[in-house]
Amino acid sequence: MMFVDPIIGSGGIGYGAGGINRAHSLGALIRVPCGTTVRLTAAISWISAEQAEATEAVQLPSNTSVSSAAAAARASWAALMSGVEVIDAADASTDELTKFHSAVYRTFLAPSTWSEPALDGSQHYLGMDDKHAASLSLEYAFDDASLAAVASTLGRQAESETFRQRSIQGVLAQWEPQRELMCARSEASGELMCPSEFAAHLPTPVETGYVEGDAWQWLWFVPHNASLLVSLFASPARFVEKLDEFMTRGREWRAGNVLSNPFYWAGNEPDLLAPWLYAFGGRSDRTANVTRYLVDHVYTAAADGIPGNDDYGTMSAWLVWATVGLYPLAGSDTFVVGSPRFAHVRIRLGGESAGPWLDIVAHNASGRNLYVERATINGDVLEAPLLTFSQLVRPRNATLELWMGADPAMAAWSEGGLLMMREAMASDGQL
Repeated sequence: MMFVDPIIGSGGIGYGAGGINRAHSLGALIRVPCGTTVRLTAAISWISAEQAEATEAVQLPSNTSVSSAAAAARASWAALMSGVEVIDAADASTDELTKFHSAVYRTFLAPSTWSEPALDGSQHYLGMDDKHAASLSLEYAFDDASLAAVASTLGRQAESETFRQRSIQGVLAQWEPQRELMCARSEASGELMCPSEFAAHLPTPVETGYVEGDAWQWLWFVPHNASLLVSLFASPARFVEKLDEFMTRGREWRAGNVLSNPFYWAGNEPDLLAPWLYAFGGRSDRTANVTRYLVDHVYTAAADGIPGNDDYGTMSAWLVWATVGLYPLAGSDTFVVGSPRFAHVRIRLGGESAGPWLDIVAHNASGRNLYVERATINGDVLEAPLLTFSQLVRPRNATLELWMGADPAMAAWSEGGLLMMREAMASDGQL
């Protein structure tokens, strides 16, 4: 942060049990002469203050006027906010639209990356501690899967297979079948060290051994291979039963949005994918039910309407995805279909107003009609609640079309719902 005008004093401030104090410097106080118009510029960096200063010089040259900076900011925000357009909100309320558009805005508040070029041209990355073996091992398994995908794209299939197998083994090594949990493995004895039944029901940070989460929350962290996770359970039905318990207990938590929840907690990253995993257990209707509940009751238009800390727009991005009815599987080109709240949303791909764009059209969408009864992508029948990036991004515009209903028994991709979808498509001459 750089001040254009001189300052006459400064100091640190902190916050403690007694309010503002000077015990721990968590911020700063700046004193300027009375009547002074303060002009300052700011930039951030994960590397150093010098790197932030260099970034600032590129993004905001010293001769930039306040008016030109404001005009450029308004133009940038107008372009960003026009990237997602609600064409038909169905019966959504003003509060629902406020939540959605506010969430779109917050996803762009900190357009930073976890790596950046340094002044010397090298690339810097953030590291993590090695104190929490269970969660870190699962993260490393995800890293291996990501490396496998990169290697495959580069045509290095042997290396891709090596990393893919290592990713699978990384998950299997943490699985404790009796407890149905992912646990740390002792380096000395090779035995799994799961938390006690009592500890497994305590929220982070009371339960140690996992990073920003607990055993229940990290159980579901296999985003690169959800089918493998399902296969670890006795049956897909048992997987769904365990996931239901996780979600139900999370809903029963009485500490509100801010405090950590030992079960599903929408306020932190480790378990954000969990509601979407029902699709891999054959119960997409449960994804619709759970995500709509979270959108309607956990996220609100009030000042405290974001669960936990927004984490640079992460929770807001979750809300945007859930509202439009799609969710990306990190590290892959796959999206899970959920429950769109609006009747028609247009997403401009690549930020270009002229397109291409993705239209998500949800016939009969409403607060009551949660369930997708049939679906097409670009006119083709969607046989599973999964889409690939190539289906959504085409040289011309893409359309995801869904027909919504209120009966979970008739949801698509269930036994009854799939039959209903096929019959409806046949009657429309599309099969």
